[in-house]
Amino acid sequence: MNKIATNRKIIIDEILSDLALLRKDSSYPSQYAVVQTIEFFESLDSFWSNIKWLSLKAPKLKREQLLELADFPSSLFAKWDKDTQLKLIELERRPFPGIVKPLVDEITKFILGNTSDFLLVGNLGCGAMEIERQIINELIQKKYNKKIVFVGIDKSSAAHELAKNNFRELKTLVKIYEIDQLNSDVLRKTTENVQGQYTLILAKNNLLTLDKFFKENEFDLIFHSLFKHHLAQDEKNQLDKIISKIAQTAYEYDGYKNWPLIFIHTIYTWNDPAFLNATILSDLRYFSKYQLYKTLTHNENIKFFSRGTYLKRLGMKRDL
Repeated sequence: MNKIATNRKIIIDEILSDLALLRKDSSYPSQYAVVQTIEFFESLDSFWSNIKWLSLKAPKLKREQLLELADFPSSLFAKWDKDTQLKLIELERRPFPGIVKPLVDEITKFILGNTSDFLLVGNLGCGAMEIERQIINELIQKKYNKKIVFVGIDKSSAAHELAKNNFRELKTLVKIYEIDQLNSDVLRKTTENVQGQYTLILAKNNLLTLDKFFKENEFDLIFHSLFKHHLAQDEKNQLDKIISKIAQTAYEYDGYKNWPLIFIHTIYTWNDPAFLNATILSDLRYFSKYQLYKTLTHNENIKFFSRGTYLKRLGMKRDL
């Protein structure tokens, strides 16, 4: 057995051991997800056993009850969350397939087309904020000269550390603040005397209570990327309502279910079991194109991309 295969088996065995502990915890409510995740990792014993799982078992799974390792208790799975986010940064930085390029282009276009001297942009479930890093680099190239505050909200401490590390190359241009619970007053006090052009604020607010902490229309733009599929349907609906209250414009960027891509993703991520889990379980939790079309209101629009993602402009009350 070569070194890659050996390391891969060690990782799988360790993850299965952690999942077994969770399976024994009768108080943990998402046992369906635990069982299906165990079966997923057991199928990774060989490529063909996993293809069999994808072909015969995966299509029958209850999409709304699936979870990824990052969704399980952080006391057991935080290490895998960090590893997965590092892999995601690496993927998002690659020109091909340019996984976040449509969103980066759209937000950059929004910023350049806005006449305000100051913009407040929020990213919900921000992760390592690779999107903002790419946007700032684009704006530097285009000699943009107005002030922007980027607010990244993510409960994960690992995400905050990765975000700070991700901006090391821009540390002379970007001022970074960490504020556990952000609100309108703290935001104003933090930014009113900012001298630099770009400010990054990392916070850990509960996304489903943001309307209690921020004023109506306070954000010029709010977006989230490859995130919404982690939420239950009632949480998705609630988040949309909150965003419509506190943001003037909003974008949703996520994946849609595409079976050919699921098999391609399996090949691409095979040697990294934790990232494979995040990729394939995300794929299985996505809505199909048809389901996404059904969610649109009359004042929303959606674009689909061959890389397996979509960009939706959320309907805002002021658009009605």
